[in-house]
Amino acid sequence: MKLVVDQHALAPLRNALLARARADAAACLARTLSETTTELDAARDAAEKSALEARLCGETEAATAVAIDDAMVRRQVHAVLLAARRSVYEQLQQQTRNDVRQLHGEPVYRDLRDAMTNAGRSLIGPDATVRDVGDGCVIEAAGRRVEVTLGSLADWALDGVLADSPEWTP
Repeated sequence: MKLVVDQHALAPLRNALLARARADAAACLARTLSETTTELDAARDAAEKSALEARLCGETEAATAVAIDDAMVRRQVHAVLLAARRSVYEQLQQQTRNDVRQLHGEPVYRDLRDAMTNAGRSLIGPDATVRDVGDGCVIEAAGRRVEVTLGSLADWALDGVLADSPEWTP
């Protein structure tokens, strides 16, 4: 037995089923588009937030790197300045020592040596022994020793002059 289905009689059912399927598909599509839009907006927000955080982090790291570089440059400049000052000091010291040693052969040297000896004895004591060295004397007593030479006198004078110089003090 064969059943014959009247296609016209089923048309309202078919139309209702198609309408329902279309409505379900449209609702599913609308829901999917809404979810996709929400996810896309969230992804954009997260990307913007990450980019902002990365930019701030990069700016902070760059500022830190610049500060480190600045400090390093300041230390290098300071080291160069100290080396230059040391070089100038050594040159001044050598020149001053050479100039003062010229006094050794001059008549004023005997008076200068006596003044240096008296100064040394005042530090050590009157019973100190005095021994002549190349450009002055060494005064010793009871384990104490003072070297009073033209070179040490030149160093003392140079240090005194430089201590009073505002250009020389750091």
